[in-house]
Formats: sequence, structure tokens, C-alpha cells
Amino acid sequence: MTAIDQAVQLLRAGRLVAFPTETVYGLGADATNASAIDKIYATKGRPDTNPLIIHVADIATAMRVAADWPESANQLAEKFWPGPLTLVLRKRTSNSPANGAEKPSDGPNHPQFIIHHSSFIPSLYVPDNATATLQTVALRIPSHPLALELLRAFGGALAAPSANRSTHLSPTTARHVLDEFADSEAAGGNVGMEPALVLDGGACEVGIESTVLDLTGAVPTILRPGRISPTQIQTILGVPVTLQKPHALAPAQPALSPGQQEIHYAPRTPAYRFSTAQRGLIHPEAADGRSNGIVVLSPLIGTKRYGPIIAMSNDSYEYAHDIYGILRDLDQMNLAAIYIEMPPDSHQWAAIRDRLTRATQPLPS
Repeated sequence: MTAIDQAVQLLRAGRLVAFPTETVYGLGADATNASAIDKIYATKGRPDTNPLIIHVADIATAMRVAADWPESANQLAEKFWPGPLTLVLRKRTSNSPANGAEKPSDGPNHPQFIIHHSSFIPSLYVPDNATATLQTVALRIPSHPLALELLRAFGGALAAPSANRSTHLSPTTARHVLDEFADSEAAGGNVGMEPALVLDGGACEVGIESTVLDLTGAVPTILRPGRISPTQIQTILGVPVTLQKPHALAPAQPALSPGQQEIHYAPRTPAYRFSTAQRGLIHPEAADGRSNGIVVLSPLIGTKRYGPIIAMSNDSYEYAHDIYGILRDLDQMNLAAIYIEMPPDSHQWAAIRDRLTRATQPLPS
């Protein structure tokens, strides 16, 4: 039995399987199985007000989950899928075939099917606990080849938030997942503890979570910034795109998108953010004699490590690829604190600033 065969068998039995995507590793469950979805929340310690992203292998499957498929969704999917863009659409509210009609013989790429599919294709119902009771659903097609192989073999949809404990750093390697869930069956721990299996696809290419774009309102709105920028989306749609201002939700508040909680993507070590103007306030040693971790923005491309002092690349893509792994490494060093210099306040760095703001506290005065 191959690893993919084993993963599919486990998922169909209601178990959890961690798998790589191009962004971060996901903790996957059958998106139509409410009990399996509950296991995701319990395993992560995730508040049930935080909706999950649903991963599919192709546009036709995405259409079976969504209640409608606007032309804007089609344009963006054709350009950015597979890839790190999540689309929020209205979700189906029934698991029965739509109007009892069948899919036309022209197939899912026929223009009529793409725009008006809802009247004749069978639905794929995602239960309310996967969407935090919202009547919208977040969908994407990952580009990692192992993720696509798994999704095609499974033949449906997988709910998959990042494979880490809630509020912790997202994992970008299989080892990160196994360290995060050291008591799990996958890590050789207790039988029955989730996840049951971790598929190793190497290090994630992007390194931070996907862009989440809401297409249910009058204006397309980015709920969570990521690799795909507002400018890229506007170029495809030909209309303005709103980037939702950073805000923080308490765990009990319902979120329209993952990644909107006040504390998220955080190391276990106390972490603080500072501006470039505050560099002189940061010291390599704490009052108790322990070292501090210091993460600064380098004027050069390429990340350099000097023990607990890290000079990060000035290329935002490279920075995103490295940051979670570096913070995990610093977390293992028994540091007093971690201090992180904030990158420029620009669209290029919006996704990284969003993650760092949720992972840190302001520098104490």
C-alpha cells in the first residue's frame, strides 16, 4: 500500500492526515464528515468560530461545494489555481443534487457549465462546523504535487487548516508537524491520537498561508493577505479590490476567514516587534543573563544566521519562505525573548506584517 493509499483509507475512516501544500502543511479531514471536522478543532485546540479552508483538486469539485460560481471566481481560478489563493463564496446548504439535474456532456470546462452550473450538478455539502456556521465557504486548489495527488485519489474535498496547535507557528516541513503533535500516532505516540499520518513533501515553497479573497460582497475584499497581491487580483478582475485593514478578533468572536484572531502564528517564546527606529533599544542579552533572539531586516538578499541573531532577506518572498522555520528554531534555544524588526508598511510586505503583528506584542515602553 502506498502512502497516498494509506492516507485515503484513513481519511475515509474519519481520521486526520497532515499533508504539504505550497503554503504550509495542512491538517486534513474529509470536508463532508462533521465528526472528522470536530477532530480537527479538538486536535488543534482551535475555537469553533474560526472557519476552515476547503481544498479540492479541480474547479469542477469547487463548483460542487459553492452555491454559485460568479465570473470573477472563474477568472481568478483560471489564473491562480492551483496556487495560494483562497476564494470565499456562498456555500451549498444541501447535500442533494441541485434540482435533480445532471451535468451536461460538454463537461466542467464548457462556458455554460462554468457560469450556470448550479442548476444541474450534484452538490458536495460541507457541514456548518467546517465553516463556523457561516453560509460562505473558503475554497482553494493547492499547487503542491503531493497535495494534488492526495486530493485526486480521495476524490472529494478536504478541510485543512495549518497542521499545528491553535495560535502556534504554522509548519513548513513534515518535521515541524511531528514535533507539534509528538504524542500523535503519526509521530509514534498513542494509537488513535491525531494526526494518524503525515505525508512528507519537503519544505513548503511559499512558507506563509494563502491570500483569502471574499467574492460574496459588492467589492472583492482580501480578508487575509498572502502571496497573491491586491494588484495581481485587480489586474485580472479589472475592478478595485479592498484589502481589509488589519484587525484582531478575540477567540469567541466569529471570523470571516482563518487568521483573524488576535494571537496567531506565534512562537512559544515571548515575542516583541519593533520598528527600525527602535533598533537601539534591543539588546542581545536579557537581565537574567539569557540570550535574546533578534530578527532584523537585512539590506541584502539572503537570510544569514549568527546564533540567535538573524539577518532576514530583504526579498519578501524569501522572507516569507524562511520566517516560520527560523522562529521555530529560535523557540528551541531557551531564549528570554524574541525581538522582530517589522518590515516596511507596503503592499509587498502586507502578508508578512499581518503575520508578525499577530505573532508578537508591541515593544514594551
